[in-house]
Amino acid sequence: MTLDSEADRALRGSGWEQDAGIESEARKPGAVELELVELADLDMAEIPDPPHIIDKLLPTGVASSLAGHGGAGKTTLADHMAVSTATGRPFFGLPVEQVPTLIFSAEDGAEISRYRLKNIIEREGISPAVLAEFLHIIDATNIDPALFIERHEHDTFGSTRRGMTTPVFQALAEHAEATGARLIIIDNASDVFEANENERARVRGFIRALAQLARGIDGAVLLLSHVDKATAKHGGNSEGYSGSTAWHNSVRSRMFLHGDGRNLTLEHQKANFGPLADDVLMHFEGGVLMAGHVEQRAHQDDESDLPHTAAILDMIQRRSERGDFISTSATAGNAWTRLSPLSEFPKIDRRTFWRLIDQAENAGRLTRETFRDDNRKARERFTVTDDGLRFIQMEVGS
Repeated sequence: MTLDSEADRALRGSGWEQDAGIESEARKPGAVELELVELADLDMAEIPDPPHIIDKLLPTGVASSLAGHGGAGKTTLADHMAVSTATGRPFFGLPVEQVPTLIFSAEDGAEISRYRLKNIIEREGISPAVLAEFLHIIDATNIDPALFIERHEHDTFGSTRRGMTTPVFQALAEHAEATGARLIIIDNASDVFEANENERARVRGFIRALAQLARGIDGAVLLLSHVDKATAKHGGNSEGYSGSTAWHNSVRSRMFLHGDGRNLTLEHQKANFGPLADDVLMHFEGGVLMAGHVEQRAHQDDESDLPHTAAILDMIQRRSERGDFISTSATAGNAWTRLSPLSEFPKIDRRTFWRLIDQAENAGRLTRETFRDDNRKARERFTVTDDGLRFIQMEVGS
């Protein structure tokens, strides 16, 4: 499939680029043939319901979106979706069509992806060989992963801004065609969309390009995206997107993931081709999402842990104040690797350290914050909360 396919030419003829600010060839009067929809046989025609790869959530031939705050669990949830579609297993009770699935991972590298999937398939009892037959992952963290960019052009009449797909988009389309993929999961919008997220024409052009890609593979495209803190804070009372309303209007199905610690809720906020799915309730258990919410016990501090926790939070805070942030990554350069060699580090082992980090998050003393590095990639770092600062002051000052 190429971007100059029949579908692409039809989109040009529809005025897509003009609306979206996307570069196109000069049009000539009368050069476009408009296609009319047949209506006379509607009384006799057998028209099936719009097909879905995951019932209600992922319709085919269009782009859908999954949004949530950084660290909410979107990528883990998308991995669960991919395992379901690659194996044909239900997705938290929803029927699934088994299809070759492709993940374009611009946010997490290969080892993190392998780590999450290993946890999932071990819990589900799935053979890696079976998974590998229907699931492919592209590690796009070592390249410029932009799929859609904005270009400024200058001529005698002034400056013009145009949105356009990139060679990486073309390569993704070609790989999907070569592998027969019918579901493409793109993680994450902040990495692949290099234009103004608040400008409707650019967003609409990008989503329409993804829809064209979905039609080309006779399947679906799911785009993951971050939301700001204000949106995430309001959970189920929020419209789960940020930026231009085109992020909502242009996709045909939109999902919002929010939670309160261990428990997560997947809320289906938009469905153009049928009824909304019921909320999907989940909880984390051993790095894997399990069905249903669980009762969260009130946090109780172990007195012996308090000085160690305070020391760890104090180290994170002092480095953050210097701009030396501590990554939430589970791989090289993680919090344990960075902090444990230091002289002020408490005398605890690795397992205890991560237990205290987890407890500090559950107690609201430590949180995860999304930021952009020098290469504009979305990353995540630990941030001590106001409650955490008060805790440090109380313990260190006692």
